[in-house]
Amino acid sequence: MALQPNEVKTEHIAPGAVTTPKIADEAVTTAKIKDSAIKTEKIATGAVTGSKIGEGQIYGSKLRAGAVRAEKIAAGAIVTSKIGEAQVTASRLADKSVTTEKLASGAVTTEKIANASVTPAKLSFTPPAVARPITPPVATAEIGDAQVTPAKLSFIPVARPLVPPIVAAELAGDSVETDKIKDGAVTPAKLSFVPGVTRPLVPPVATDEIADGAVTEPKLAETALSNRLIAGYLQRQCLFLDEFLGAALDTRWVESGTPGGKIEAMFYQGRNVVTGPNSNDVYRLSFGGIVQILYSSNPYFSARLATSMGNVLMLFGLFYDIDHYIGFRANTSLSPNWFTVTRAGGVDVETDTNLAIGSTIRDYSFVIDGTHSAKFYIDGVLKATHATHIPAQRFEPIFEVKTIANAVKKIEINKMFVLMDKLT
Repeated sequence: MALQPNEVKTEHIAPGAVTTPKIADEAVTTAKIKDSAIKTEKIATGAVTGSKIGEGQIYGSKLRAGAVRAEKIAAGAIVTSKIGEAQVTASRLADKSVTTEKLASGAVTTEKIANASVTPAKLSFTPPAVARPITPPVATAEIGDAQVTPAKLSFIPVARPLVPPIVAAELAGDSVETDKIKDGAVTPAKLSFVPGVTRPLVPPVATDEIADGAVTEPKLAETALSNRLIAGYLQRQCLFLDEFLGAALDTRWVESGTPGGKIEAMFYQGRNVVTGPNSNDVYRLSFGGIVQILYSSNPYFSARLATSMGNVLMLFGLFYDIDHYIGFRANTSLSPNWFTVTRAGGVDVETDTNLAIGSTIRDYSFVIDGTHSAKFYIDGVLKATHATHIPAQRFEPIFEVKTIANAVKKIEINKMFVLMDKLT
């Protein structure tokens, strides 16, 4: 039975029935090929020729690394526009490839010429000779550092150090001036004399050249105090002196304080002012409020004593009331040292003596110059000068000790005295 035209439809064709021999040449057109149906393995080797590639279809990502070889680049294909900025480096240039015609006029500037590269042969002229003598002469600044070699010298330079050294006979008179001598260069061995102060001193040492307190008792010769000086010293009267000898106290002394305190005699000489055993116990030795020492008479106070150490408050000197006194004070809760103090109107000035309280017996003294100043000494050495808060009162001597622990504390007084200007 014969088939009519267009009678065989898709459903009449069995799967796989249309084999290659069944397809006529050029029967499979572009429209018959499904998108993405032609894969790499479907393309025969060498089948993709230049005419098969559309314009602009081959770009960077389609090229394999190293795929574009020299033989693939046509002669003259790389024009200026194809070369990136700064891509032609020195290593890309063949030796002697930059010829004269390749250099633009004025391209070779000073910094392009290597030092010492312009030889006489490169010059188009003969440079003029330097006129002699050079006018003006060559200055120091015109000579390069290290440019003058030994061969340029017309003399032999002196080597250092000099061998043998210069001797005295080679020096001209007065040739070595002060500025020629290096600081510290003149050692004692270089001197022909023993340096020292010429004796006797001319002019003699003046009073203001002697520091206050500098002349201590050991500095005085046995006959240093003449009768005239002793007579002058006696113009000051001894208001009170107590060496605390014997069992009984001078009747002017009054003891006071908290119960448990006492005044006890030492086994050799002096008195101990002793607190009770409880914290804040206090005991004192004074004139009991009888004030008879005038500040205006320039009083001099001196006491020889020792003390307990640690957890103690102490005061001794000349006393009017809690707001007016002068002397030595210690508070070991703040410092282990003695402080000098002048107190007036409840405000005081104090100075650290840098000497700790303790069991060593020392001489403590001070002198008041009216209301102008007070000077304090320990063992004859000036420790402080106070120029303010000098109490303008009458005073009594006082020795006071207070324990700030549950322990007995004491001041050991060996002797004391007070001088002041003789009353007229």
